[in-house]
Amino acid sequence: QIIPNGIDVNNFSDLPEKEEKDCICIGAIVRVVPIKDIKTMLLAFKHVATEITNTKFFIMGPAEEDKEYAEECYKMAKDLQLNNIIFTGAVDIMEYIGKMDVLVLTSISEGQPLTVLEGMAAKKPHVCTNVGDCKDLLYGMNDVYGQAGYIDYVLNYKGIAEKIIKLCKDPDLRKEFGYNGFNRVSNLYKKETFIAGYKELYNKYGSDY
Repeated sequence: QIIPNGIDVNNFSDLPEKEEKDCICIGAIVRVVPIKDIKTMLLAFKHVATEITNTKFFIMGPAEEDKEYAEECYKMAKDLQLNNIIFTGAVDIMEYIGKMDVLVLTSISEGQPLTVLEGMAAKKPHVCTNVGDCKDLLYGMNDVYGQAGYIDYVLNYKGIAEKIIKLCKDPDLRKEFGYNGFNRVSNLYKKETFIAGYKELYNKYGSDY
């Protein structure tokens, strides 16, 4: 039995917005660890920055879990001359997510990433690798809500970059994908449904353990 993750979309209303309106902010809510494949993300960001000059990149998440890998990523960003990238470390995501124009996830493995649901609740379009439940979250499972982003292959930094660039160049598409994702998460991934599913499961089998 699969119980989908759920969130309260009301928590994502009235988020702080970016002050630099002429800048396109591209972000990733992610731990800096190998399974999230930050290095592919950096290569994609470099490709984007070459074509879209008014961009800033934010990698939002802790880096203490694998300090050696984090140092490799910092060095790679420096070697790529990604001067417009910010590794925020652990932060309050609610202070950042509303300021993003595009969210990115380049993991090599996922389940059903809560960060994608959070981004959808914040009405943000995504570019994700085809792992775990990402494709169903962004494209839907025969529902009526429409596409909420793009899916590409693991390690394919050029393809990922091309999709980010497409969203950077098309604010109307960003808005469309954002609203599609919001409607999907609002109707299919509710926090109360998530909690009720686990309560039902525990009530059914709890006496056996």
